[in-house]
Amino acid sequence: MKKLIFCLALVLLARLALAYPLMIQSWDLAQDVNTINALNLSIDTVNRLTGSIIVDVRGEQEEDLLLQHGFAATRIPDQAREYYEHLIATTLGSDNPLNAYYSLAELHSFLQDIQDTYPDLCQLIQYGSSVQNRPLYALKISDNVSQNEAEPEVKLVANIHGDEPIGYDMMIRTIELLTSDYGLDPRITDIVNNTELWIIPMMNPDGYANGIRYNAAGVDLNRNFPMPNGINNPDGNPHAPENLAMMDFSNQHNFVCGLSFHSGSLVMNYPWDYTYALAPDNELLIDLSLSYSQHNLPMYNSHEFDQGITNGAAWYVITGSMQDWNYAFTNNIELTAELSYIKWPHASTLDNYWANNQESILSFIEYAQNGLKGSVADEQGNPIAATITVQDNDKVIKNDPAVGDYHRLLLPGEYLVTASADTFISQTAQITVPAHGHIVHDFTLESALPAADDSIPSLPLSLKQNYPNPFNPKTMIFFYLPENQAASLKIYNLKGQQIKSLIDAKLAAGEYSYSWDGQDEDGKHVSTGIYLYRLQTPQQDITRKMVLSK
Repeated sequence: MKKLIFCLALVLLARLALAYPLMIQSWDLAQDVNTINALNLSIDTVNRLTGSIIVDVRGEQEEDLLLQHGFAATRIPDQAREYYEHLIATTLGSDNPLNAYYSLAELHSFLQDIQDTYPDLCQLIQYGSSVQNRPLYALKISDNVSQNEAEPEVKLVANIHGDEPIGYDMMIRTIELLTSDYGLDPRITDIVNNTELWIIPMMNPDGYANGIRYNAAGVDLNRNFPMPNGINNPDGNPHAPENLAMMDFSNQHNFVCGLSFHSGSLVMNYPWDYTYALAPDNELLIDLSLSYSQHNLPMYNSHEFDQGITNGAAWYVITGSMQDWNYAFTNNIELTAELSYIKWPHASTLDNYWANNQESILSFIEYAQNGLKGSVADEQGNPIAATITVQDNDKVIKNDPAVGDYHRLLLPGEYLVTASADTFISQTAQITVPAHGHIVHDFTLESALPAADDSIPSLPLSLKQNYPNPFNPKTMIFFYLPENQAASLKIYNLKGQQIKSLIDAKLAAGEYSYSWDGQDEDGKHVSTGIYLYRLQTPQQDITRKMVLSK
């Protein structure tokens, strides 16, 4: 593997090998940042004190583009790349590849060993593959690791940029701490017992192996996510496989909060990144950011950022960021942790970074227990798929339909909270969140459907042909349930891949109709072709075909 890393470094695509940083001195940061974003160039960082912008360009063509738009750009040393090359050269063939930084082979062995050593606490999954077919791993840590419990889920992600590996090392140390001290340290034990924690130490393995910011296709992964304003490909590139895998993985869970670890600055960055408008949970985002920065003294005492935190756009606007996608399209209230002005620091300094960040990481994980939590069920106590809304707050979260639990981070105070579900009567409750910790409130929803009349002979389960068919842009699907039961109606392509879930809940007996507008789970219009729609109950399974014609 050590030789493989070295060989891969030598065979980088030409445009990636030529990637280098440029510094621009700006007298109007907001205007210049907007211009650079419009050129689909990747801004590495902005220093508001010096008025400088660092742009990572992929070759002279992108540098010329900046010059053509009137920017005086100066090449600066790529210290992260230089240290990466130093590590490769000095550790080649040794028993200590990359010094204290784990090689990818060492990471894979470490994760497998952790799972084998702590099988009751750790579960390792591969949730996708990179451009160069390297595995993307996520490690779950929980006391009942094989179960889906009614606990808040937290996601920690490192190395979305391949040349920013401090978070990568912090995640390895976090894994070691939570496993080795479980059952010995009451605080660690409490965290593991009451949280479902998912750690992704290496989101961009190709970038790390090649010592570059981008993935192996030259895509900046943190500019490549769909945006809250409906723009699907903000950087002009197709969604990277690393990002598609991350989106699929995230949509399979109900994360309460999360962190993405970076380096290049020293600050906690919270949504929004793409607009100056404040996010619905702005005050909560500030408090969540402070839960991290206040325990990291170099960050908290920053000369550039008050208390070591910043709104993303107030720092500098970027488009297609992972934290914006999470906040807009999932439950997850995700922040970005910038851990150092040095992107790839000397391996000998990693102990100091751990000393500065250990308490911050633990405090952030514990924050997931705050606010409001509970369950949503029907009158028989069965969990149902529901949404949770807070009056005067536009962020809507979903519960876990399998277990029924929901977790909504809220600051202390009074709230009107509503639980809603298809075919059920919505219910609103006045909630008082305490000054510390959380409050539990369970919702029991009453069916909005008439009860089945047992005196009328029941018809068999049926799934009718959609109408119209072929269709564009919308069609209706009709089915009949002979009795109260769990049922799901889902759309698939001809490869058997799920495109859209229209309903997955316990329903009362009766006739139903659902419309499909030809969009997938991400709101993206699917292509012309034949699709399958499938009705499933515990006893039966019916599938029909329909045609989308454009």
